[in-house]
Amino acid sequence: MKMYKNFNKTDIEALSEKQRELKYNINASYLQDENGDDWYDLQKTFQPDTFKVMFDEKNTVVSIARDASTLFPLNCNIVELDSLPEGAENNGEWIFDGHQVVRGTYTEAERTRQAAREKEKWMDRASKAIGPLAAEFITDFVK
Repeated sequence: MKMYKNFNKTDIEALSEKQRELKYNINASYLQDENGDDWYDLQKTFQPDTFKVMFDEKNTVVSIARDASTLFPLNCNIVELDSLPEGAENNGEWIFDGHQVVRGTYTEAERTRQAAREKEKWMDRASKAIGPLAAEFITDFVK
């Protein structure tokens, strides 16, 4: 299991000449972990058939990918795992416990926030589905 922690933006002074040129020309961003290792270099150390799990300072899973290049772990950590539990995803309900990804246990306030987010998601879906029908109904009603 590989784990890299506490990614932050690399100080401009620590960038190579080529990296500085890319930063200024195409606004490239560079991250380094707590040991000063460059994120782009670390991506090469991962195996292609594993899960790369990005988690925050509270150990909440933020993202899961097989391709490390799809992740940008600013203010996060990355761990490489061979497998994940069934249903694991980055919906705020899963945490990295130091060894594996597990479903988190939450306080009542956290469960209330999660339920509010879930309600908002479903309300948004319903509004998108009902909106065109309501507009058509109103148009027909006014005629």
